[in-house]
Amino acid sequence: MATRLSGAIDPHQAAALLRLKESFYLAKSPVILPSWRDGTDCCTWGGVGCDASSRLVTILDLGGYGLHSDGFDPALFSLTSLRHLDLSMNSLGTTKDAKFGWLTLLTHLNLSNSGLDGQIPMGINKLANLVSLDLSNRSILHNSDNGILFYETDDEIIFTPDYEMHLHESSLLALVANLSNLRELYLDWVDMSRNVDDWCKAIPQSVPRLQMLKEFGLEGKLIYMYFLTSIGPIGSLCHLELFNMELLGDAGLNLLSWIGDLENLTSLVLFEFDFSGVIPSSITYLKNLRSLTMYDCNLPRPILSAIGNLVDLQSLAMSNCKTYGSMPPSIGNLTNLKSLYINNPGLSGPMPAAIGNLKSLKSMGFSICNFAGPIPSAIGNLTMLQTLEISFCQFSGPIPYSIAQLKELRVLIIDWCDISGRIPNSVVNITRLIYLRLSANCLSGKIPTDLFTLPALRILSLRDNQISGPIEEFDAVSSALVGLSLNGNELTGEFPKSLFLLNSLLDLRIDSNNLSLWKLLFLGLSYNNLSVIDGGDLRENHFEGILPFNITSGCALQTIDFNGNRFKGQLPKALLNCSSLNVLDIGNNLIVDTFPFWLRGLSVLQVLILRSNQFYGSLGVPKEEKSGKKFPSLQIIDIASNNFSGNFHLQWFDMFEPMQRYNNTGQLIEHENLSTGSYQDTITISYKGFSVTFQRILTTLTAIDLSENSLEGSIPESIGELVSLHALNLSHNAFSGEIPPQLGGMTALESLDLSSNQISGEIPQELTNLTFLSILNLSYNELEGKIPQSRQFATFGNSSYKGNGRLCGKPLPECGSLSAPVAEPRAESSSEHVDIVMFLFVGVGFGVGFAIGILMKKSWISRWFHSEVSR
Repeated sequence: MATRLSGAIDPHQAAALLRLKESFYLAKSPVILPSWRDGTDCCTWGGVGCDASSRLVTILDLGGYGLHSDGFDPALFSLTSLRHLDLSMNSLGTTKDAKFGWLTLLTHLNLSNSGLDGQIPMGINKLANLVSLDLSNRSILHNSDNGILFYETDDEIIFTPDYEMHLHESSLLALVANLSNLRELYLDWVDMSRNVDDWCKAIPQSVPRLQMLKEFGLEGKLIYMYFLTSIGPIGSLCHLELFNMELLGDAGLNLLSWIGDLENLTSLVLFEFDFSGVIPSSITYLKNLRSLTMYDCNLPRPILSAIGNLVDLQSLAMSNCKTYGSMPPSIGNLTNLKSLYINNPGLSGPMPAAIGNLKSLKSMGFSICNFAGPIPSAIGNLTMLQTLEISFCQFSGPIPYSIAQLKELRVLIIDWCDISGRIPNSVVNITRLIYLRLSANCLSGKIPTDLFTLPALRILSLRDNQISGPIEEFDAVSSALVGLSLNGNELTGEFPKSLFLLNSLLDLRIDSNNLSLWKLLFLGLSYNNLSVIDGGDLRENHFEGILPFNITSGCALQTIDFNGNRFKGQLPKALLNCSSLNVLDIGNNLIVDTFPFWLRGLSVLQVLILRSNQFYGSLGVPKEEKSGKKFPSLQIIDIASNNFSGNFHLQWFDMFEPMQRYNNTGQLIEHENLSTGSYQDTITISYKGFSVTFQRILTTLTAIDLSENSLEGSIPESIGELVSLHALNLSHNAFSGEIPPQLGGMTALESLDLSSNQISGEIPQELTNLTFLSILNLSYNELEGKIPQSRQFATFGNSSYKGNGRLCGKPLPECGSLSAPVAEPRAESSSEHVDIVMFLFVGVGFGVGFAIGILMKKSWISRWFHSEVSR
């Protein structure tokens, strides 16, 4: 950068820079270029450089500032003394007002990854002093939002936001025609596949001094020898990417020969490359390569064998390539390989034992392969290996005992294969292991106890196998485990206390086993950092005993899911120490207690599931609790199938503050997960007449289920204040009196079940305001009069009203034609169960609603399917 001296500064340039600053904004911060302040020396501002003698601004480097604008401000082009201009890694908008032709002194211009939209500034072609021009878009591999797409009209090049660049030929000729001093031209990821002859002539003729083209991407069927001779061997090229080419006859040979002449080329990436017409011996032209990556290529077996002769390769990767037969033994020739990754190659048969020759390997991975037979024991020869990943392959047989020889291994993943047998005890000799995942195989036998105390092991996942027997107690003090997944096995016996003494444990999953807590007087959760114990963790085992009362103030739990066990006793008030708790699910246990009003002290509690226990007593707010305190975050409460009785307190529904305000911004309730990155909670509640498992919970989903208790009296009018409630189930109680018309104000309601009570009177007309209502069940009450006929009520069938002998009007018989009511048997509560995922959509004319895809077990409705929430 130019030296900065004190002295007179052109006030016009400082003013121009301040105007330029005002044209920018940042997506996440109001503070832009904080050093650019009026009244200070602009030559000291960040990104600004001035000439030592003239004090004119000659350098403006705003690359990587993350600036946004709606186009180029004219103030930029008034800085006519600029020699270096870098606007890369920003989002600059339209190029309509660009006047680059005014900056005639520019020698370096960088517009890479600048998010431009509109006509490319053709004034660039007037910058005869340009030495370096960067129009690259390197972000394509990083899925950036600020990519640039070039396309051609009759006489211009157009930018549009995308991930690729497409410079078309005639415009390129116009762009570079006068840039005779250009030495560095960066066109990485630029598509120049059309009119090859034109631009091949343009580059060597118009920019004869070109010396620096380090990265280059070409697309198309380049079959002209003139292409090769006109470009010539670019001595500086070290990374080349070729897209969608057919190497036909001599053209293919010439191209490979041309690549071979690039003396500094060490990295080659091939996309959709067809080698079917290539002579295998011509692969020797690639002998200088250190890195070869191939995507979606057609690789006949002789070509694949010939690649084994590129003995200087240090990195080889193939993904989705079309290959034939088994892996050739020549792979063993690549003794300098440090990285080998093969994904979905179409290879079959056994893995060759020659793989054991690759003794320089530090990282190796195979995924979606059809390799058959056992993992070769020769893999134990790869003693420098640090990462080994084998996923979705068809390997069978045991884990080779020789794997214990991989003393440098940090990551070992063998999952979704057919690996069987026991986990070899020798694995515990890999003392540097940090991550061990052997999930979704057919492993059996006991877990080697020493696995839990490997000194460096942070993540251990053995889920979805056939591992059996008890988990033996171990020295928890010696363990570094942060994440542990043992779910989906056949583990039995007493639950080990050691697991709850792991000071570093953040993520524990042990659901779907047969573990029990027969001899434990309590379940201790103290002195650990667990953030998730849930839907997949302690759920659906055979745990017995009482819940822990010794939870300390350091509790960091976000979710507790003990659903489907045999816990007894009361709900411990020590849960108040879990101040980060979002989800508490102890449904389907044997808890005996009154309603826990004290849980209002958990400020972020969003989901409370107490269903199917032995809770009892009134839902009236106790005298000592009548302080007006509310549940500040609760959005789902399910206390169905308990023994609650008596009348509601008139203000009971007032406690649910979040349901009293609209929420149209749906986000997932999720937590960080050490093994998968994030974790969404799973709950099962009654929804729209079914027992529904929500695999992911949106913050917009609100539901109250008080069904199957012995509650009586009138339904409080205050329930109408729950304007964001989506599902309300008061069925199978003893409610009496009339339906409060205030329910008509709950305009977000989608499911309303008041069935099997003693409710009388007419159906309020106000309920027709519930335009999202898709499920209505008023059956088996004492309702009378005419059924409302407008809006959603026109969609409900007989089942919504049966068991009310004095109701009339569609879909029941017309009023005045009723005969004496016939007694009907009371309906039993539904036991159907479905798994669904709920997602948010904007309904045209109706605002926010929920769409649901349902996977039913019954064949007559099997056409329904799962729909998953996008993260």
